[in-house]
Amino acid sequence: MSPRTIRAAAVALAALATVAAGCTQLVPLGRTSPLLADEESAVGRAGAPQVSARFGGALDIPMVQAYVRTIGERVARPAAQARWPYRFTVLASGQPRLFSLPGGQIFVTRGLLAQLDNEAELAGLLARQMVFIDRHYDEVQSGVSPSVLVEAADGDAESMAKVVAIWPDLGYTDAQESEADLRGLDYLAAAGYHPQEMVRLVKRFGHPRSASADAWAAAVRQAIDRKYPADGGRVGREEFAREVLDRLKAVEPAVKDRP
Repeated sequence: MSPRTIRAAAVALAALATVAAGCTQLVPLGRTSPLLADEESAVGRAGAPQVSARFGGALDIPMVQAYVRTIGERVARPAAQARWPYRFTVLASGQPRLFSLPGGQIFVTRGLLAQLDNEAELAGLLARQMVFIDRHYDEVQSGVSPSVLVEAADGDAESMAKVVAIWPDLGYTDAQESEADLRGLDYLAAAGYHPQEMVRLVKRFGHPRSASADAWAAAVRQAIDRKYPADGGRVGREEFAREVLDRLKAVEPAVKDRP
């Protein structure tokens, strides 16, 4: 039995023991992964081309790719607890999606960009995803069998295909979504963006498991009133329209049939 297989078994047994003990408290930044950090990064790098192909491939507009990467890197700088060097890729799919792979690979689709109003909204979405990665990646990763992760890290093609098929659809709890709003707000403000745009973002997109987007938005608004009363910052509506929306419209006939 390989060392990684032994480690995977130990993690699985620890998870079962936690469930048996009735412990459901989240432990931020805890390491429960069967993989070492460099192994997780390797899985993300190896899986990126497959997940990209699943969502129409990388969007062939270099200036949009560069713009999103710049905004992502700007938001990432204040994220002092970041566990990965993030990598940002725009996918050509018309589905409105935002997700990540192990190792800090973050993907946003053309379909989601087309629904945004300004640069601060994009920054807010990326900030929320970074919070998920930095705070709750191990909990989400527990939705994938440890043995599958280990085999994927060892280069097994079938296991890698399973990771790529499952990972983009793994969800978060209401508590994790709420934390992403509030901590993402801090990332957003630290990067110089208008904090009220996080309220707009939550009200427009809500959360899949929430009955009311207004309740989520109210919590964010209260945090803004308490922590950021000056109420200023960058929005970037014209910049986003010029650098993203106009460029997407210019090539829309070529990509409209993407999944």
